[in-house]
Amino acid sequence: MPYFISNTNPDCDGWAVEKEDGEVMGCHQNKQDAIDQMVAISLDEDMEPGGERAVELNLPTYIQDAATKGLEYNAEGLGGDGLVERTIREAREMANGNISEDKVIRANAWGQRHLVDLDAPKNSDPNNDEFPGAGAVAFYLWGINPLDPEPAMTWFARKAEAIKNDEETSQRNSNAEDVVIVDIDGTLIAGGQGIQKNVDYVNALWEKYYIYIVTGRGEDEEDATVAQLEEAGVRYDDIEFNEDLSIPSPEYKGNKAADILSEQNVVLAIDNDPASRRAYSNQGIKTLDPKTIKTGDMPVLRQAPAFHRSPEPAFDNVSGMTDQVETRRITFNEFELRAAPQGNGMTFSGYAAVFNSDSEPLPFIERIAPGAFAKSLKSRNNIRMYMNHDSSMLLATTRAKTLRLQEDSKGLLVDADLPDTTVGRDLSVLMQRKDVDSMSFGFTVPQGGDRWSDDGTRRELKQIRLFEVSVVTGFPAYAATSASVRSFDALATRTGVDADQLASAILALESGQTLAPDHAALLRETVAKLEPQPQAAPASVGVLAKHLELLKNF
Repeated sequence: MPYFISNTNPDCDGWAVEKEDGEVMGCHQNKQDAIDQMVAISLDEDMEPGGERAVELNLPTYIQDAATKGLEYNAEGLGGDGLVERTIREAREMANGNISEDKVIRANAWGQRHLVDLDAPKNSDPNNDEFPGAGAVAFYLWGINPLDPEPAMTWFARKAEAIKNDEETSQRNSNAEDVVIVDIDGTLIAGGQGIQKNVDYVNALWEKYYIYIVTGRGEDEEDATVAQLEEAGVRYDDIEFNEDLSIPSPEYKGNKAADILSEQNVVLAIDNDPASRRAYSNQGIKTLDPKTIKTGDMPVLRQAPAFHRSPEPAFDNVSGMTDQVETRRITFNEFELRAAPQGNGMTFSGYAAVFNSDSEPLPFIERIAPGAFAKSLKSRNNIRMYMNHDSSMLLATTRAKTLRLQEDSKGLLVDADLPDTTVGRDLSVLMQRKDVDSMSFGFTVPQGGDRWSDDGTRRELKQIRLFEVSVVTGFPAYAATSASVRSFDALATRTGVDADQLASAILALESGQTLAPDHAALLRETVAKLEPQPQAAPASVGVLAKHLELLKNF
């Protein structure tokens, strides 16, 4: 039977550690002490901590008695003219020991608002000839004894706060990703080499969970660490280094876990250091000693992930992009091209995305909200810049600090040092001649990262996981702010149609020309081959099918 913590157990004034059936194992004045006991006894009995219980509303006897007395006074005609039927009905419920969360919140506010009514002797002095006044009867009906209001008002205030916190946590968790925290030394890397069985295990977790590497290494080791992880083939989403090496590694990791928990759901921490595992356990996080991982083990977590990873984009070229990876393109970009400070190559800046600007129909209308890239930009992921999404035409990277990305009031600003390579020099010439006016970015949307209108015609991107940005030189050039989920080559590869003919057909459609019969037939064929099965369609493929479905009307 798992153990829980709760601040609503009637047998404890503060935080209780309790069994599933409500039996109290200990009372504590603060939450951390309760967590410590819950974790300790759970580990002692070889079970996972149950965590924090949802808000319980077991009405104290003094609230039930107050409601009962209020009903009696009201039956005697002492309730006054201001009472409403709802108050009477809810008083009956409280007298029977029942109350809703909504009533708790309203009772807390009502009590605070009407406390001044108890200044009148007829509402607070039982020896007064007019007691109980209408105000006193109202207090009783709200479950608050006007002669001793503090216990009930304290209970309502505490429960209202717990309900508020529970709602905020639920909302946060509904949008949060499920995270697995992983250590490096002794967990993924030993003697400068990857520990293959552990790397395989973490990479399997990466398919379903957001991998957050938290290491005790200092920031001065970032470049070497990233190189080691890449060489070992470790797949991860974010990495944090100890910014203050005077803080012991376990303490730093516990503090970092608390920060991550404020925004995300941490379902597991893998660390070879017992002290670090205790630090994670103290935060209520399940831990795993990597020494127990065996070759070929596949991770199984009891909690189903809320995070669903899009397949990793293989940016060998645009046609290699997966169903879930989307691209967005902005044209008529006013690039600024200047000589690099070092004198080798050129530096340019431009916008890969613009905020609060309606896209052309995709067929839905899409907007990017300010701050959508913030989380990606704060992460230490290596974001690359290509020409035309082609990884063989690499221009710059954030890890090498040749690519600098920032959000400003307009959008996602890209500043890059173009390399003194054939690709870099060619692009510089094209920009100087004004032949290039477009940028694009490849991304996925984490769960809760977008918001759709009720009719499905508008989409707002609130959070974007950025993979790469590209300067776009190729066909087609969409107008103003537009988007495509697939290149024509990708569509042609998937459907077995001729890429040039497909491009010509869509260009004719876009320009408003009357479609030739062969173009119309080609578009219908493409739609038919791409149309997903309703029960298993990934979101982005469904969007593409909906987009192309419109082509049937032409």
